[in-house]
Amino acid sequence: MLGHLNKHWRSWLIAILIVIVAPAVVWFSDAFQQCMDKCYYESANYEPEKGIRQIFSTLGWAKTCTGQCLKEDGGAITAFFTLVVGFFTAALWLSTRALWQVTTDTLEHSERTAIRELRAYVSVDEILMEQFRGPDMVATTVHQIIPGPVRAHRISALLKNGGQTPTRKAIVNANHELRDAELPSDFDFPDGKLTESAAIGPGGIFGTPSFFISNSDAEEIVSKKKRLYVWGWIDYDDVFENTPRHRTEFCFDISPDEVPDKGNIYLRFPTHGRFNGIDGDCVRQPRPYEEPGRQKS
Repeated sequence: MLGHLNKHWRSWLIAILIVIVAPAVVWFSDAFQQCMDKCYYESANYEPEKGIRQIFSTLGWAKTCTGQCLKEDGGAITAFFTLVVGFFTAALWLSTRALWQVTTDTLEHSERTAIRELRAYVSVDEILMEQFRGPDMVATTVHQIIPGPVRAHRISALLKNGGQTPTRKAIVNANHELRDAELPSDFDFPDGKLTESAAIGPGGIFGTPSFFISNSDAEEIVSKKKRLYVWGWIDYDDVFENTPRHRTEFCFDISPDEVPDKGNIYLRFPTHGRFNGIDGDCVRQPRPYEEPGRQKS
């Protein structure tokens, strides 16, 4: 019962107001009051009825006078209630319009929430650094294969789609620079030579265009004589209609750390302060999609 009243309180309010206002309009009209006075004085010329019979007499007068009032002031009463109906119709329209707006806002909020939960989110999963060695050698005395010497290192970033839907029309670019010092604050992060198209499914991995550094460069990085920076970006659409294009930017510094008591070198890839962000936090806006294939940026 309470739930029904909470849901339809406006309708009940209108009905109650009509029940209260309608008799009040008739009761306080001049025609009704004059009729009631006439009935009373006419009854006073005779013996007025007393007790409960007087109540019934008054009700009878009220019924008669109501009819008389409606006959004489029917036009005015009709006009008044027309205004009342118009007022409540306008109020109902405003209430319905507000309810429609709330419903529309709720649906739009639900749709935006679903898109945020389901859309593709691409970020760097790992910086991959692979060794390329020369030909293996065989130790003839013990018949053991000795791995060839390291001659170069290939470096790329592995991008992962952490969302629940695939990317569409994605383009990827990566670049690097070997420096004697840190990147300056006004560094503009130029694009690399190659821009590749990509399609990354939910939970999928995509490797950026890779580059090589020589073994001697790697030794200088390990000895901290030089610093290697890797940066790049991916621009992509999600699968939903009428949504903006997305962008992820990344920049890493390859930093060597020596493992205590073992003399080994551990390479870390901490993020650089600038050029790390998603969508609105990026340095640049997403660029339009290009035709599939490897293209120069």
